[in-house]
Amino acid sequence: DKSSLNEQMRFVGEALARTQMETGKLVNALRAAPKTRGRWGEETLKNVLELSGLSAHADFTEQSTTTDDDGKMLRPDVIIRLPGGRSIIIDAKVALSGYLDAMEATDDVAREACLKKHAQELRAHVKALSSKDYSKFVGESADFVALFIPGENFFAAAVERDPSLFEDAMKMRIVIVTPVTL
Repeated sequence: DKSSLNEQMRFVGEALARTQMETGKLVNALRAAPKTRGRWGEETLKNVLELSGLSAHADFTEQSTTTDDDGKMLRPDVIIRLPGGRSIIIDAKVALSGYLDAMEATDDVAREACLKKHAQELRAHVKALSSKDYSKFVGESADFVALFIPGENFFAAAVERDPSLFEDAMKMRIVIVTPVTL
């Protein structure tokens, strides 16, 4: 009947309003504080590893600290321990401000400019991560570092604007991974 349909429509409207409010809070938190973005990426990485059947402390460690030749502290987000004493280093910090700006852009030209900025930010992060040379300072690690991006959409948007990004990252010994590819 009509009153039941009206009641259901009101419920759907209220649920949509709550979802929009919570999404707005998440976007504001991710935009306002780089540390919040970092923690979100790290938590997403941990969830993916655990869903893959790995256990914290037994199969991987978080935030292990080592030093480089100059005594500078290095702290990869995760080190996965492999059989035979080998390890894989994963970094989960990634810039998302360009992507977030694109999602709020009101026209296609502005959106595209922001997505190009997003691709440039990711490329800059790859370069900075490569310069840390983690694999040189973490014993028995693979000769690459995995750069974890917490969503396929973030990677797809960047590589659409910068098609050589993945290949160039590989040349710098950085393997870009997402929840699905990890």
